[in-house]
Amino acid sequence: MRSVLDADRRPNCLILDEIDGAPIQTVELLVKWCTAAASKKEDGKKKTKAQPLKRPVIAICNDLYATSLRPLRPVSLIVTVGSITSARLAARLSIVAKCEKLRINPRVLSALAARAQGDIRAALHVLSFLKARAKAQVNIEDVENASIGTKDNAKSIMQALQALFTVTDTDPNAILKTIQAAGEYDRLIDGIFENYLTVRSDSRLLIASETMSWLRLYDTINSWILRHQNYSLYSMLPICVARCHSILATRQPVKLRFP
Repeated sequence: MRSVLDADRRPNCLILDEIDGAPIQTVELLVKWCTAAASKKEDGKKKTKAQPLKRPVIAICNDLYATSLRPLRPVSLIVTVGSITSARLAARLSIVAKCEKLRINPRVLSALAARAQGDIRAALHVLSFLKARAKAQVNIEDVENASIGTKDNAKSIMQALQALFTVTDTDPNAILKTIQAAGEYDRLIDGIFENYLTVRSDSRLLIASETMSWLRLYDTINSWILRHQNYSLYSMLPICVARCHSILATRQPVKLRFP
């Protein structure tokens, strides 16, 4: 995999998309190649030199804190790319609609951008679907009734953990919905245990004591569920996590560690 056009014959860049879905064995092998030191191996009477991987590698993922990426994070330069704003997405959709001769009100485009939640591909699917129905003009009802174009509401573990330690004044039930959308309650509990002593200053350890009481209750319920294979109390698990939010959440942004 070398370029035949460049004079210096530099190796091609390797781009791995959605690497968070790769098996952990594959990621560990990639890390082994990238961090290996040059060594000599004896192959019979011949000595061959094993070279480490020097090819530039770009790994793209949706969930930076996926379990499979744990060995890759320490040896990587992490660049976080934020999602597109609704206003910018609406402006881009306006250009696309104009090129496709699709008449659409700016207010409708804003509603579509908000519903897509920054998902450009989903928004384009809606426009393509409406264009295929031979509609010369799109109104707000078409966007609201479209069965496609809604982004997956599943939250990554790190997003849910950040929400757990952040005060919200909008919907009191929003944090419970976020926890349920994340789904992996055990990993959220691990994240709380890793950070609960550093996010709030408490010389008397009252906050730590109350947090530990809810973590202990979570562990008791979860152990009972696994032991008896009875999931009648499973709905109590996210409530225990949400109670930790009411104890530990702050208005100041905090830098969290993920175990």
